[in-house]
Amino acid sequence: EQLTEAAGQFAETGAATLIPETSGDEVGVLSAAFNRMQESLAERWNELRSGNERLQGIMRSMEEGVLALDSEERVVLANDAGRL
Repeated sequence: EQLTEAAGQFAETGAATLIPETSGDEVGVLSAAFNRMQESLAERWNELRSGNERLQGIMRSMEEGVLALDSEERVVLANDAGRL
């Protein structure tokens, strides 16, 4: 029950809720895997956020206009100079 509730909360909000790990049974193994998954996702999220902050800092400091387009030629990234 706790695992189901924590999984739903994590899916909805991204907020990690560690589940007490019971020893030896199938639910304990699943709880341990769920906890590791949450920790791994939180670590990756922090890495992405850090990389995004670095990229934004670089883009803000550039005087040249920079645009990034996707395969359908839609603008997916632009710095302030590129928006002018």
